[in-house]
Amino acid sequence: MSAQALRRIRACFRELASALDELLEGDEWLDQKTSPLGRRAHCEAARAGRLRAKKIGGRWLAKRADIDQYIEQYGSRPAAERPDMDDAAAIAEILAFRASRRGKKTVTNNGAAE
Repeated sequence: MSAQALRRIRACFRELASALDELLEGDEWLDQKTSPLGRRAHCEAARAGRLRAKKIGGRWLAKRADIDQYIEQYGSRPAAERPDMDDAAAIAEILAFRASRRGKKTVTNNGAAE
């Protein structure tokens, strides 16, 4: 590749970097590593379209305001991952199932081991 071609490529990259800086300026953008949602929830919400985000390279970038709006609407994790905390029987059933998969004994509400 000639020196002139390399100079043109570098100039294009500088223009692209400048345009990206202007685009991102003024708003706080967060990726999955810095998101209050956590890495997995951030990526899943972005892929599903529940969180307005742009994929740049291997990072999902979302505006802080959009993440805050998502948390207000859905909570800090997607609904499928959140158990209904009012339903103690369902939680006990989930915990018993998880313990049985690990081969551990569980204690029921009356104190008897299963």
